[in-house]
Amino acid sequence: MELKNLKVLITKPSPAGYNLCALIEQHDGKPTYFPTIEITPITPPAETDLNKFKKLIFISRNAVIHSKQLLENLKNHPKIFAVGPATCDTLKSLAIDQVTTPDKDFTTQGLLALKELNSIKDEKIAIIKGEGGLDILHDSLKERGAHVKDIIVYKRSLPKNPNTVALDMLREKKIDIIVCTSLEILQNLLFLTRPISLQNVPLLVVSERIKVEAKKLGFTRIYLANNASQSVIIAKLIELKDQLCQAKIIKK
Repeated sequence: MELKNLKVLITKPSPAGYNLCALIEQHDGKPTYFPTIEITPITPPAETDLNKFKKLIFISRNAVIHSKQLLENLKNHPKIFAVGPATCDTLKSLAIDQVTTPDKDFTTQGLLALKELNSIKDEKIAIIKGEGGLDILHDSLKERGAHVKDIIVYKRSLPKNPNTVALDMLREKKIDIIVCTSLEILQNLLFLTRPISLQNVPLLVVSERIKVEAKKLGFTRIYLANNASQSVIIAKLIELKDQLCQAKIIKK
């Protein structure tokens, strides 16, 4: 009952977005799914072999999902890292149990703070990721002396057929809060919903960086969750629920 009748717009791509919607429903909330990123697999070159690397870094759940075949051929037991708990759990679902992940900071900076990624001179490291994105991890590991290879297994794009029900709810101001877990998701949201004004809708983000950019984009009611894990997002929504509902009553 913790989220009873709270109308939440979820913008994460599948499958993580679907899972978060289901979790909100379990807490009696009312999720509306409006993914602003579409994930398309990319087949790596035929000669790609993860056994050549001493360390493998997976920077998203989708990076794991779309590298299953590569992982099936893994024999040399490289050290495996995941950016956060969702990515770690996805690896464990493939029977990869020895996974290192940051304790709290589930970001590139959290990975770079791990002691296992500091003394890496001349080590071969693969970053399994999506197309594009920032090169901070790659460049930082290279500066530490590692031989770094990006292995691209998916690409992100704008959805071709946005959810019209969600657009109607936003237009009619029937959404209590929007959840955005990356800057790209937020930017795509604004593009896909134009000319609807969203800046006065409460926004839940998962990093200071996204919060700063959201302010620049004109959002006036921004809330910060400590990280992008589902449990933390749900806990923050529960914390905010009474405040959001009270604001809605006053507004009416």
